Formats: sequence, structure tokens, C-alpha cells
Amino acid sequence: DVRDNASLFALFVLLNAIGQAVIATDLDGGIIYWNRAAEVLFGWSAEEVVGKNGIAMTHASYSEVEDARLFGRMRSGRSWMGEAQLLSKVGRVFVAAVSDTPILGEDGTLLGMVRVVTDLTWRKTIEEQQRFLSNAGAALAETLDAESTLRTVARLAVPGLADCCLLDLVDSDGEIRRAEVAHVNPDKEKVAREIGKRFPLQPTANHPV
Repeated sequence: DVRDNASLFALFVLLNAIGQAVIATDLDGGIIYWNRAAEVLFGWSAEEVVGKNGIAMTHASYSEVEDARLFGRMRSGRSWMGEAQLLSKVGRVFVAAVSDTPILGEDGTLLGMVRVVTDLTWRKTIEEQQRFLSNAGAALAETLDAESTLRTVARLAVPGLADCCLLDLVDSDGEIRRAEVAHVNPDKEKVAREIGKRFPLQPTANHPV
């Protein structure tokens, strides 16, 4: 009736206003609701995803086994909270806090599932930075030799903060010397070292160092 429609409309307005992605699926995993925050987080519009398998679309490492486990848990009426690696429309993989809650009818019949997703990218970045600073602090305390300490810090930065770290030092005579190269790929690390030897940076050149 009119009151039910008004209540439903108010609910949709509320769910669209919150900052977390809210996704509802039927018993087969087909998406029946996708709020505005989900559109922003994942990149798909509601029109693009309704009726499709939301778990298969949004999980970075989707498998039928995991899908069966998730919906087996849902059909038993159990809720679940945890972290998962999810995937956006453009291929961005990110860690998110996920909360799955079964949807029950007035008579207790299981109708589907509501998933609430919170992007943890920023929090994970802060945690990585804090971990790096803690390890760097320990390295700084190990020796008073500046070059040795800087080399250690360059190594700590890979791969936690970056794929590659180049450490250049300006000597007292103004010459620029490459003191350390760290790269997640050992082959590329060798290449970077060789380039540094063959083409040393000139103090008068226009470059970041």
C-alpha cells in the first residue's frame, strides 16, 4: 500500500545517503539493490549490475568454491564480518571491510543477503607508513654511519612503500653519487645500477636530485 511504498522510498533515500557501499542480493547472488556509494566505490552503475552475480564481479580472486561457501553461510542464516580483496570496474584491487547479513521476511523466510562494504585503502596505507617508520627508526639506531643507514632505509622502502627506490648522495665536492638501488625485480635493479654508472648525474643538470 501507500505506507509501504513510502517506507521503502525512505529506506532507499537513507541507504543512498550513507558513505558505505550497500549491496543486496537474492538467494542466487543476483544483485537486487546497489546504492550510490557502491556506484562510486566500484565504478559500475546500478543499471549495469542489477541481476548479475555481485560476488563474481567484485571479488579480486573469485572462485566457485568461495561463492558456495559464502551462500551456504547465508542460507544457514549466519552473518559474517571480515576483510576481503575486492575489484573495481577499472581493475583496481583494494582491501575492504565486509559485513554480510541475511535478509529475512516477516515470517522468517530467507530472502537474500545485504552486504556493507568499507574501503580500507587509506587505513592500510597509514598502517604501512607507520610500519615503515618503525622499522626505519630501528635501523637508524643500529649505526652512526650515515650511508649505511640510508642504504638500509632504501631497502626498507621496497616493496612496502614502492616498487623501486633510488638513493643519490651529493658529495662535498658537489658530485652526485648513486649510493643504493632497491627494486622488487632483481633484474631491473641490476639495470638501474648499470645506468647510474654509465650516465652519472651532472650537478648542473635539471633533475630532482
